[in-house]
Amino acid sequence: IRMARSQKFQLHQKWMIRHVSSGIWVAAQRFIAFPICIAVLKVTHPPPVEISQYLQSQVFGGTGLAAMIICITLGEWLIHRISVKTREENVAKRKKTDLVLLQNATG
Repeated sequence: IRMARSQKFQLHQKWMIRHVSSGIWVAAQRFIAFPICIAVLKVTHPPPVEISQYLQSQVFGGTGLAAMIICITLGEWLIHRISVKTREENVAKRKKTDLVLLQNATG
């Protein structure tokens, strides 16, 4: 919030994206875990065999780690895309400003 108040919006935006991506993995894990649990557990332990709590925790932990990696990677990719777009916009603005200055100087 300090960065936003000091009008350093790009730094604030990066911080917010990192903050959200480091926490949203919990929700993403639920979407990943359910189909993987069904597939993995049914293949490795066909019914009526009871699935151990250890195996359930391993699948749950593995999908949590996968969701964390996916979310943080996507967050960093988004920050990179925004940075590239901002740089391109700044270069375009500078070119436009330089052109106006050149026209005023010659005209």
